[in-house]
Amino acid sequence: MASFLDSMAATLGTALSSTFHLASINRAVAGTITDPADPPAPTYTAHTCRALILEYSKQLIANGYAEADQRNVLILRTSLDIEPIVDDLITMSDGPFSGQSFVLLTINSDPAKATWDCKGRPG
Repeated sequence: MASFLDSMAATLGTALSSTFHLASINRAVAGTITDPADPPAPTYTAHTCRALILEYSKQLIANGYAEADQRNVLILRTSLDIEPIVDDLITMSDGPFSGQSFVLLTINSDPAKATWDCKGRPG
């Protein structure tokens, strides 16, 4: 039996697209090791998406849920062609955090699978 949540991600993606800001997830891809004594630097692949950066409340920081420099990173799931993983770097292209980057520390999804709710630190 299908749940009403099954179609909600697409509906919310369309409705919220203009609210979320343009961003890019940059993922490190390990190079091919030819000399173990001199491993190659990773290369990065960029994946565009739409995201919001939010500050955590003073209460969440005081209760130890987040540190003062960490931010709540919401990524619109329908805007991204990959699933984010810990240590991905998201860089905001517009909005109030334009030009700032955050390393993803945790990644969770809402029940409708419309957004990824992540914790990030400045990167």
